[in-house]
Amino acid sequence: MRSQLVGSLLFFCSVMPLVVHGQEQTKQANEITGLLERIRSAYNAGQLSVAESLAVSLLKENAPETEPLKNAAIQYELGKIARLQSKYKLANTFFANAEDTFKAHEKFNMVAKAMAERGQINYLQSQYAQALTLFNEAKTLFTEQGDAHGVALQQLNIGVLLHAEGQFDKSLLALQDALTVFNNRNDNEKIARTLSEIGSVYLDLEKFDEAKTYLEDALRINKELGRTYEMARTHSVLGELYLKMGNHNAAEDNLLAAFSAFSAMNAPLDLESAQASLGRVKIAKGEYATGLKYLSNALEEARAQGYSSLATQIHLALSDAFLQLKDTERALKHSNWAFYQAERHGELNAQILAQEKTIQAYTVREDYQHAFEALNVKTALEAKQLDVNQSVILAKANAQIEMQRQAQAFEIQEKNRSVELANVREQNLQNMLALGSLVSLLLFIFLLWSRYNQYLQNRRLAREVKNRTNELEQKNQQLEEAFHALEQVSMRDPLTGLYNRNFLNAQLPGEIQRVQHHYASKTDDTNIPNSDLICFLIDIDYFKRINDEHGHLAGDRFLTQFTDILKEVFRQTDLLIRWGGEEFLAVCRNANREDSVELADRLLTAVKNHTFSLPDDTQIKATCSIGFCALPLCRRKPFDLDWPKTFAVMDYCLYAAKLSQRDCWVGAVEACADKPPKAYPNKLESKFGLSETMLKTSLTNFASIEWPAD
Repeated sequence: MRSQLVGSLLFFCSVMPLVVHGQEQTKQANEITGLLERIRSAYNAGQLSVAESLAVSLLKENAPETEPLKNAAIQYELGKIARLQSKYKLANTFFANAEDTFKAHEKFNMVAKAMAERGQINYLQSQYAQALTLFNEAKTLFTEQGDAHGVALQQLNIGVLLHAEGQFDKSLLALQDALTVFNNRNDNEKIARTLSEIGSVYLDLEKFDEAKTYLEDALRINKELGRTYEMARTHSVLGELYLKMGNHNAAEDNLLAAFSAFSAMNAPLDLESAQASLGRVKIAKGEYATGLKYLSNALEEARAQGYSSLATQIHLALSDAFLQLKDTERALKHSNWAFYQAERHGELNAQILAQEKTIQAYTVREDYQHAFEALNVKTALEAKQLDVNQSVILAKANAQIEMQRQAQAFEIQEKNRSVELANVREQNLQNMLALGSLVSLLLFIFLLWSRYNQYLQNRRLAREVKNRTNELEQKNQQLEEAFHALEQVSMRDPLTGLYNRNFLNAQLPGEIQRVQHHYASKTDDTNIPNSDLICFLIDIDYFKRINDEHGHLAGDRFLTQFTDILKEVFRQTDLLIRWGGEEFLAVCRNANREDSVELADRLLTAVKNHTFSLPDDTQIKATCSIGFCALPLCRRKPFDLDWPKTFAVMDYCLYAAKLSQRDCWVGAVEACADKPPKAYPNKLESKFGLSETMLKTSLTNFASIEWPAD
């Protein structure tokens, strides 16, 4: 008895530390879960600074080496906060880190959520193709996990994106699908968000009664839930609705409520959008000076922060304002800027609205010829809106249908083989039972026959299996070819055969990192030849006239011939991309920035000397404008200027070439921002905050360059 008591005491002493440790771990986990809930509550209430402070302090206490999943969950919340604050680069870093950790631990639902958040960032930056790809990939992951709620969230995201592209019918279908799932699950937060988005679509369709019903329902639910940010967004859309309905006081009240909330929570994109809408209300009330001031301030911030879609909408509003003031020159300027930006981002609805403003301006001027040309462009865009990208969609659909058909064929073959094997086994069993009923003498004979028969059947089955295996290998080869064809469709421009933006997004980051690391690893000032990356952004001058005067088939013929010139001028190792419309991008790898001038001159001369043949045997001449940059722009600080800013500099140079005289080039060979700004900076340095630049141009002197207005 005494020995049993001693043993029990020893066992108790050994187990107690483990129990205490487990209780401490459970307590710590509960504390982290509670803090995450506090972060989410502060985020939903619009208290972004509180949420950010809590998340940062929690992140410091949970290192990725010791608590990887907790660290990833915190980074995910920080990414959402940074996205709402328009800190897109930081948000992308948080989401990418979280996604990698979730993927390593096979938390695929969280992988899909992080992927969808990165899609939101692309959407907010008007990168619709990349956003749609991420939403669809996240949707596929949710589908594989059997998460209907996650699938519905991606339907909501896709519906919002389709709305931005002007595909209203498809947008409403996607949003209605999402709303059905949210209603079945009583998810009031997502119900309110979806109702608000549907109301926004009806607003653009000018179905004001339906829009008001959906928006007021969304606002009521958000008020009950205390979701400050969503309430502010709904107030902003209601302000737009009342503005279109002519109820200016109600519009102003709603927009002021949204402006105040966005300002308090430091959500800059939404804040500038509300300010722009307030400017439109002031103009509608006849307070032109105040309205133009609001719009100009919002446009300046949108350009500085890279809010392309918002900048397009503000240009449209300014064009409308100057039309009311009978200032047709400035109205045309803003409508042209709006059209150009919308065309670059594939925003069909905004392109149509920009052409409407252009038509109105030319009509006021009584310039009916140009008004008619603008009307033709608008009509073509409206037709395109009804049937956008059908060729690519059809190719993808056919490839998917073929893959599904082959998968079904494989499944049927496997089932047939299983049935056949089962039948053979059943036949063998029946034969053996029949043989057992015969006399002992015949039993031996029948047993031998059965074995021999089984041997023959096994050989036949082996041959059949081999034949079926060969068929499966052939089908797998066909499936690989189908995947390859689908990849080619997604990476190539169908008209010119050049690469498209999808290929550039996949290829360019590696090229940029190569040249950046090359310069960062240098130990002296000597330049190694063939170590730069030179990018040329090329725009065909007056291409619209070719389409207008000779038709779109002639325009397509012209573009294919222009592609041949690019292939002759640039090397086979250079990347040639159709950037959009009549714009092309050439990326010269392993090049010298000192050769950029010669390359630009060679391309101008080749285009100018070429005679283009159109389908009606018409012979025409053409020119082009070029803006270029060398990467890295700053060789002594290769990581200072990232690709988006470098591309913005190159785009700005192209605008300057087009405004100056066309048939010319403007480029930046060197540009740095690591020193104090000059006392008298040039236009490019002032625009992008650069301390010094080395510019090149084919014009007679730098004073001849006409830079775009801010």
